[in-house]
Amino acid sequence: MKKALVVLFILGLNKTFSQKIDTLKVYQNDELAFERIDYMAHRPCSKPKAATRYKQLNPKDSTYYIIYNDKKQLITEGLYTIKYPDKEDEYKGAMYNSKSYYYKNNGDLVVIHYQEDGRNVKTAFYGSKNKLKKIRYIDKISATPTKDEIYKNNTLIETRYFISFYANKYNTVKEKKP
Repeated sequence: MKKALVVLFILGLNKTFSQKIDTLKVYQNDELAFERIDYMAHRPCSKPKAATRYKQLNPKDSTYYIIYNDKKQLITEGLYTIKYPDKEDEYKGAMYNSKSYYYKNNGDLVVIHYQEDGRNVKTAFYGSKNKLKKIRYIDKISATPTKDEIYKNNTLIETRYFISFYANKYNTVKEKKP
């Protein structure tokens, strides 16, 4: 009993466990949470195309947001903060630790993109029937891919360690079958 009280006391003193973080579930079509902006996207070598983006209105600092689109698909989840991690200055604010989800027109998941401290960390690619195909790991500092894990039927079959990503040079390590 005394050990449990000591552990709870230590956890209560720990700064990370004592902070409260609100969690909000919001939808992009909610006019109180997002401003809808319709525009014409101009891309080289293609016709202009109508597009829509959403601007978050009055986000709360230190709040974990779970954002859905009008099809009830998870679009983004992450912690919104005004202060950039490890900096004293206040910035405009963003989700520095987040996951972004991308879907096909038929609703199948295509990509999950991960960020930590505002930097790209990894990207998971999915194929038909939402099966994991590949995970690409990215170096936070240089923003270059470091390795790819290739999957077949959600099972890791090989890992490619990049020597030079732009020259497409890598070492391959095959996974052993159990």
